[in-house]
Amino acid sequence: MASDLVAVENRLWATADQLWANTGLKPSEFSTPVLGLIFLRYADKRFTDTDAALAARGVPADEREAMDYQAEGVLYLPAQARFSHLLTLTEGANLGKAIATAMSLVEEHNPELKGVLPRGYRIGPASKPTPLVNLSEIDFEALQAKFAQGHKRTEAEKLKQLIAGKLAQMVAVNASRVDLAAKFQRLIDDYNAGSSSIELFFADLKDFVGTLTGEEQRAIAEGLTEEELALFDILTKPEPVLTKAEQAEVKKACRELLDTLKREKLVFDWRAKQQTKAAVMQTLKIAIRPPTLPAAYTKEVRAEKMARAYAHLYDHYYGAGRSTYGP
Repeated sequence: MASDLVAVENRLWATADQLWANTGLKPSEFSTPVLGLIFLRYADKRFTDTDAALAARGVPADEREAMDYQAEGVLYLPAQARFSHLLTLTEGANLGKAIATAMSLVEEHNPELKGVLPRGYRIGPASKPTPLVNLSEIDFEALQAKFAQGHKRTEAEKLKQLIAGKLAQMVAVNASRVDLAAKFQRLIDDYNAGSSSIELFFADLKDFVGTLTGEEQRAIAEGLTEEELALFDILTKPEPVLTKAEQAEVKKACRELLDTLKREKLVFDWRAKQQTKAAVMQTLKIAIRPPTLPAAYTKEVRAEKMARAYAHLYDHYYGAGRSTYGP
């Protein structure tokens, strides 16, 4: 018996090594896609058993619907989301894409799992992650020198791409910065339409870098972390108009609200369960009202802020300490 267990263990390790070899993932990152595949295999087994039970009860195959499986506590799996379908793929098939499609289909037919299942499956050589853009490292003197030497469009395009990368990172953590994205797009549109020369476009891009640098430092100026600033912006933009003292009250409320949510409410898988989602909404409802917030927050303003704040939490906080801002 002991020798059989050793043989099984060795086979499992060998299989895991083979799977991992071409993923480009670190060992610490490998559990997510593997657990996703185990999930699909388990879901397929439950689906197959239920499908057989429905057939035994005389339900024709062409009349079986998602609700028939869900009524039995089983996830509905369309054909391309079945683990058995993945096993039929030929050697040249794009397996990573097929697995990602399977996950998307599972979420589409089982909305309670939306945003929960792993993504980003890629079988093949690893690509390097996109590095964070540091605006302070842009050598404007070198760019300007090459621009003056006649490489105008090349250097303007290079600067535009650097800005686009940084702006995408900044908007990803704070959606209130979409106004900056709109301003950047207007600069590009004006240039493409011939409304500004290449010289003016390059000068505008340099000025825009200064705007982004100021925005990047705003959290420090406000005495907030990046995630506190995102919530503060939701609660203060575009209204209500607040005094400095009232802004200080809102900042305090943001810190306390995030602390409570992360400590007590944003638990593992919170987005998949109605009870935990309701608990987050209730916490927001208590926090976004007087006396926690100033009287300037009318009932209508509070309703709008609560909806935006909840959407922000849903999009950026995955539960159990994982978020856009953390591990």
